[in-house]
Amino acid sequence: RLNVALCQLKLGDLEACLSACEAVLEIDPRSVKALFRKACALRDQGDLDGAEAALLLAKEADPADASVQKELAEIARRRKKDRASERAL
Repeated sequence: RLNVALCQLKLGDLEACLSACEAVLEIDPRSVKALFRKACALRDQGDLDGAEAALLLAKEADPADASVQKELAEIARRRKKDRASERAL
């Protein structure tokens, strides 16, 4: 299912990716790969809060995972950019 999630993510079928991730997470709620791919799909849908929540769970499961750290930093950058854009208005 993780490979299906990755393929769907790359194809832009975010709902199918999320569904595949949820199926994996039902079996293994601490699957870092499933949480990471879920976060990427949520981010691409514009749900930064949901993406961050999934990433924080992944970080809890594997604090040393560099891709999780990188994605958390990217979300922080996006939020900062969004706040700056809102202030400019």
